[in-house]
Amino acid sequence: MSLAPFTQDQTLPLSLAPYYSRISSQELGSTPKNYVMTGFRPGYALQASELNEIQERFFLNQTLTVTMLSNWGSAMLDYGPGWGSSDATGIGRGGLTPISPTMITKSGTNITFSKGWYLAQIPLFDTTENSEIGDNSQRNFKVWIYSDVDRTCSIPGNNSGYIGFNITQEYVTETEDIDLNDNSSGDGGTNGPGATRYKLVISGLGSEGASFNGTVLLAGEKSPMAIRVESTNVSYLNGYPIQG
Repeated sequence: MSLAPFTQDQTLPLSLAPYYSRISSQELGSTPKNYVMTGFRPGYALQASELNEIQERFFLNQTLTVTMLSNWGSAMLDYGPGWGSSDATGIGRGGLTPISPTMITKSGTNITFSKGWYLAQIPLFDTTENSEIGDNSQRNFKVWIYSDVDRTCSIPGNNSGYIGFNITQEYVTETEDIDLNDNSSGDGGTNGPGATRYKLVISGLGSEGASFNGTVLLAGEKSPMAIRVESTNVSYLNGYPIQG
């Protein structure tokens, strides 16, 4: 199918007046915001656009998932599911899988995570890392996030370990993103505050088990891993070999 099932100037059905969904501008522009959830706050007005965004985010995620199933094709049949190590090995580590197995490549000792869509299990965050969040976030959900640049690391030597994204989390309110204010053209509540967005931020490549050039060594289970490195052998967590 496609590595990029949506165009950058995609206009979704409910982005038009008077519905004003912001999914097109939030998640399909040149730098998607990775707002993966919407958090409604007691005492704040519920925007019509927010309800429409829930619908469009559902179909966006559905389209990405169907595209991934098509792109992986025989790789899934031969090696099992490609989207999480707990599915394949029972280790219990969060998984990270690109929309196509061709998006992570190997050239010599260099590993490149191409820009594009990745299905990520929400990391296991703790309160010492981000006091804003409160209780630990559980990794029960897998969500689509977008990496807006190519990210490369190198794996010289005989190190063994795992490589994935280093991900942090944020709560974003209308004071931090003014585009979250009510965008309707009605009276009274125009530009009023609304729901918070739960955002995942890709800050670079992370690793577990060994530090590779270009990765941040993470404590166990802090971010989802995509590939396994065993000396010079590199594969997805389900055993499918990295191409290159």
